[in-house]
Amino acid sequence: MTYLRYVLSGIAALFAVLIGPGLLRTFKASYAEKATGLAVVSSGLIEAIHSPRFWFLTVFFLFLFLAASRLHNKALRFLFFWTPVVAVSLVGFGVSGLIAWLYYRNR
Repeated sequence: MTYLRYVLSGIAALFAVLIGPGLLRTFKASYAEKATGLAVVSSGLIEAIHSPRFWFLTVFFLFLFLAASRLHNKALRFLFFWTPVVAVSLVGFGVSGLIAWLYYRNR
């Protein structure tokens, strides 16, 4: 069960930073770009992964989720760990699947 919490925390931290600030920054920068379609989104997400701010926020969220996973009160652990981690992971996999499907459909 410990490994599951660590893996879910890592995945949720990556998706939280990638979907939150990374995707917002990508769409904000897309207004200045000449490219259209998925090229803007994919290049913006790749650019976000290479920034130091992305990795700093990812490590911050990872430690935040790991600290919440070690709470002794079950209700607080459910509220502060399981709910955000599962929600962020589902949204992250959903957005990733949508981008992959759009890429496959529009080749």
